[in-house]
Amino acid sequence: MPGAYMTGVRLSRAWPTLAGAIGMYLASVWQNDEALRSFVSLPPHTAIMRKYRDLGQLTSTSWQVDRLILSAIWEEATRRLGPNLEITRALEKI
Repeated sequence: MPGAYMTGVRLSRAWPTLAGAIGMYLASVWQNDEALRSFVSLPPHTAIMRKYRDLGQLTSTSWQVDRLILSAIWEEATRRLGPNLEITRALEKI
């Protein structure tokens, strides 16, 4: 897991330079679907996903909001992803 974590940290350092990136808080926040798709197709992202695909299960969801309110985003993410977020919270403590 440390390799996956460190690779993700390196990619996250580029976050402020990514077109359409608004924030990353266990959930990523994008201006629009095009910006999200652009990130997902970046070579560093696809390399991470391929290299570490066998480490676990990926669950994702997306939705649109009118205003960026972090507590509301977290609440909606919890509603949509439920128990999967508990795993994420546990991994943060490692």
